[in-house]
Amino acid sequence: LLSRYGQLVSRLSEAKDPLGAGWQGDAPAWSGSSPPVKLARTAADVLAIISALQAPSGDGPTGGIARLLEGRLQQISAASEVDGANCGRIVRALLDEAIVGLRPVLARLEQAISGQVMAVVAPQFGAIRGIPALYRMLNKPVPTKPSPYVESAMRPVFALCDATRAVAPSDAVAGWARSVADAAASEFSVQASQLLESTRQQEASLRRLAGRGGAGEAQATDLDKIHVQICLDADAFIAAVGKLGAVVEGDSGCARLAKAVEPARSAFSALRPAAGDGS
Repeated sequence: LLSRYGQLVSRLSEAKDPLGAGWQGDAPAWSGSSPPVKLARTAADVLAIISALQAPSGDGPTGGIARLLEGRLQQISAASEVDGANCGRIVRALLDEAIVGLRPVLARLEQAISGQVMAVVAPQFGAIRGIPALYRMLNKPVPTKPSPYVESAMRPVFALCDATRAVAPSDAVAGWARSVADAAASEFSVQASQLLESTRQQEASLRRLAGRGGAGEAQATDLDKIHVQICLDADAFIAAVGKLGAVVEGDSGCARLAKAVEPARSAFSALRPAAGDGS
């Protein structure tokens, strides 16, 4: 029965729902019928079943099914010559096998949730490619605030928490949000790396055409301003996902993002302290 259930749920996680369907950008919120919310409800059901199958722990809800079977086995062994201990080991092994079968199903559901949300988040980072156009040949001041796309990218993630908090355990919701945040940080890092490489090449070409070297300029260049902006954006994003528990360590998305903008840090460190009231 549990195996059949797992197969049915797996099909749900593989459903070809339009990516990002149900996102209400003006709200901003995920509708109750959106794929992420429907998947979250199913994932919450799977989590509840796994919890019920686990070995009983104290007086809590964990192990409801296992506790019921354990009590029934005790009754049977007391009224007959059945070896209750041996039967208990067999039942425990069967329940553990069921849990092992359900965990991949849960993982696929969680991947599907992340994919649906990332379909809305990822396009926001396309704005990174437009940063140079904001500063090239415009004589703008050094930026002091993160770009609007940072907040736009985070809205679907925080909205996922709001939409699923009532249908799933809080630790599960937090885990889903961290997973999306990590994937978003990885996407951000790719876009940031591409931006810094392309602007480096463009700046080298401009310097060759102008017949000037790479040092000795008294004021912030357009490239400096671009570097300051991408660092402001990355720092704001890392701070936002930090509220969801994402960390800058190991091979996490945030760690990759921090590394990606490292080439821009010298300009940021030199010019950011001098920033005034905004740009």
